[in-house]
Amino acid sequence: MSKLRVLVTGGAGFIGANAVARYMRRGHDLVVLDNLSRPKSERNLEWLRQQGEFEFVKADIEDHKTLDKLFYPKKPFDIVLHLAATYIIDFAFCNFYVVGDFIEAI
Repeated sequence: MSKLRVLVTGGAGFIGANAVARYMRRGHDLVVLDNLSRPKSERNLEWLRQQGEFEFVKADIEDHKTLDKLFYPKKPFDIVLHLAATYIIDFAFCNFYVVGDFIEAI
């Protein structure tokens, strides 16, 4: 298998970190983009650093300037694994009735 250039958004989250580790074990070049807003994401990042080498970019996926720097004029990514998400569990529980009432209204 040839070496691939892989971007993982949300790469410091639980699923993202495990995906990054798997790609690293296969010898691919990794770029991890994460805003580290999720609790324990920094711990996952430290664990990843023990697994191997990768480029880390601390940014939000809504930061268009950073994304432009990642994609242009550099070598293109062979794979983009988009796992970035808003950490919404607390938000969902706090706004349960608002969301529920909205869905019922639809």
